[in-house]
Amino acid sequence: MVPPDGLRAAAAVLIAYPEAPPWARNRVAGELSANISFDDSRWDDISGLVGASHWSSVYQRSHKESVRLLPTNPSALAGVKLGYMLRVRYPDAPFMPVDAFVHAVRRTGLDASEVVWMYLRSLPPNLVRLDLDWERARLTRTAEEHRANAADSLRELERHISPRVMSSLHSLFVGAYAATRVAPRDSLRHWAALVRQGRPIPLASVERGLSSARDLDTLHRIWHDISTSPPPEREHVRPGVLNVREMYLVHHLVRLGALDEARELADKYPYNGNARWVLETEWPEEKGQEYVHARLNLRRAGILIDNGLDLEAVLYILSLHSPFFQAVLGLRPNYLRGKDPAPEADEEELPVEDPPSLQPASSADPMTLDPAAPSAAS
Repeated sequence: MVPPDGLRAAAAVLIAYPEAPPWARNRVAGELSANISFDDSRWDDISGLVGASHWSSVYQRSHKESVRLLPTNPSALAGVKLGYMLRVRYPDAPFMPVDAFVHAVRRTGLDASEVVWMYLRSLPPNLVRLDLDWERARLTRTAEEHRANAADSLRELERHISPRVMSSLHSLFVGAYAATRVAPRDSLRHWAALVRQGRPIPLASVERGLSSARDLDTLHRIWHDISTSPPPEREHVRPGVLNVREMYLVHHLVRLGALDEARELADKYPYNGNARWVLETEWPEEKGQEYVHARLNLRRAGILIDNGLDLEAVLYILSLHSPFFQAVLGLRPNYLRGKDPAPEADEEELPVEDPPSLQPASSADPMTLDPAAPSAAS
């Protein structure tokens, strides 16, 4: 996640090239619409990219106007358009307000139980951008105020979801509330409901649960739930090797300042670069693939921290379950993409610098959008 300086130039090239493939035009238009660092002239670029196609309704100057242009009948296209609209951001609305989302579902007649997950998944990547240096100057309110508003939006959304459908959404609510950073009780409420279901807890839910903890006592409580729950059958665990669940625990112990506890856990196993990079105070110079992993993650973290993000945001962006993960893969050497040249040869062109500072910051319908629906929070 680096300054989006090249987006306007990319848009100009595509606009000047009539034969440019639609997927490329839509990709750049989507990126422009998500970056509030640009002034309002970005909408002229977006208009030049998508023209009068059916995608033009997605890229309007407010969520309200985009929703107004949605079709009034349920269709697969309406659902796809709504998904794209959830990624569009404005200085006064860096995520779609819940009332706009509710209106969109009602207007299109979409089955709300099939689209509410899109709203929950859209919040974390929209909120994690708020502390970027180039976003702060454009926000009409502080990042903290927007996060508090996001938490309120989630509570309002819960009022419209029936208990039966809520049972499949607890994990996503844990992650969405965690992304606000201001709603630990709400996250823990959904985590407890998830655990009560008695099912194996998949890795994505494990990570959401650990990331929701705002203090060590809560982290230990959540880890107890995780460690006493059987993993899904398809989750591969190798004896004597630090597993992915423990890797996430190391990360979040460091996030909450428990460095000794994190190091004690990591030291039980052979060096794991994807876990240990958060503990490094000096640049790891040893040879071997795990040390390459550590150096690459430290470089990526350094870039993100230099652009204004803290360790909590960095852990989310570098996560296997993050929507940014594929973009992060672009920084990997070839042998980490399935090829196998010598690791050290791939690193020769990468500069060596000090590791970044990683100090932690101290109804009949299965789901209804009727305001009279049962409250999941009650």
